[in-house]
Amino acid sequence: MTPASFLQIATILFLSTLMLTLTYMMLVRKINLQGLLHNKNNQLSPARIQAFAVTLIGSISYITMLLAHDNTNTLPAINTELLAILGGSHGLYLTGKLSPTLQRIFKQ
Repeated sequence: MTPASFLQIATILFLSTLMLTLTYMMLVRKINLQGLLHNKNNQLSPARIQAFAVTLIGSISYITMLLAHDNTNTLPAINTELLAILGGSHGLYLTGKLSPTLQRIFKQ
């Protein structure tokens, strides 16, 4: 076994174990997800839902590209459209979070 193949196997095992551990901890409620998609007023936040959905869709898209990728020595290139959508989505979310703070600062 070459060092490169050993590292590849070790990385896959580590990431798989991490994923399974986090999934288990979420299922037994050791990781609290309550309020993940809610704002301070305990109402559903469209910005959080949109950011979560875009992140989830982007992750699934990249995993699909990864599984279809032929070359085992490199990762597939990130689709520029996907990167632009993710950046725009999170930029809008952060702008919404920053806007009330800026309004408070400039009112004073």
